[in-house]
Amino acid sequence: MNYQSNELNQREHFHLWWHCPQTQNRDMAGVAYYEEGDGDYRLILNFFPDNVYYLKCIGADSDQCHYRLIAVKPRGGKGSRFYQGDGILNNKANEIVIQAAPFSKLLVMSLNGIKQNRENRN
Repeated sequence: MNYQSNELNQREHFHLWWHCPQTQNRDMAGVAYYEEGDGDYRLILNFFPDNVYYLKCIGADSDQCHYRLIAVKPRGGKGSRFYQGDGILNNKANEIVIQAAPFSKLLVMSLNGIKQNRENRN
C-alpha cells in the first residue's frame, strides 16, 4: 500500500475543487491522476480518502466532451460500480465541471496544472 501511495504522489496530478455556484467560493477537494491504461481519471477526495472514484469520458460532440463519475464501493468481497454524477469539459476555463450526487456544490477538476506539472518533472 505504501509503494502504491508513493507511486501516486510522484505522478502528474490534477487539483480538485468544491465550487459553490451561489458564492463562487472554491475549497480544495482532493487530487486526480490520469490512468493511462484505462484512459480514465482516478479521483481521491479529501473527505472520502478510502473511496475510489473514476471519471470516464463517455462521449464528445463538436464542442464538448462529456464525462461520467463512477464510485467503486466494496460489496460482497468485490467492488461494485455506482453512478455518482456527470461532467462536462469547459474548454475556456480548462476544467471539467462535475455535478456529483448528492452534493450541492460542483466538483471541478482543473486541467491548468498539466503544463506546470510536466515542467516541474524536467
